[in-house]
Amino acid sequence: EKGDIRDLLNKEIHIADFGFIRGDNGEYSVFITKEDDKNFYCAGMAVTETLRIIKDAGKRNELPDQLCKLVEVQSKNKRKYITIEF
Repeated sequence: EKGDIRDLLNKEIHIADFGFIRGDNGEYSVFITKEDDKNFYCAGMAVTETLRIIKDAGKRNELPDQLCKLVEVQSKNKRKYITIEF
């Protein structure tokens, strides 16, 4: 079932696995957490880029053991978006 990524904001989580899907507006990531095995979450550009860097660096298998937090930040243009903090 699709979860609301905003429900994860400011909570410590472990991303158990992730993948990439191509949508109408480009590619985005989809992930599941260790803490919630009933839902998957769709992420925006910033989270997708971070997960792509992790995948390309060959660190994908280390991610489930890494505690992280999704946080909302504001760009210089006053636009809000969600990113990952480790």
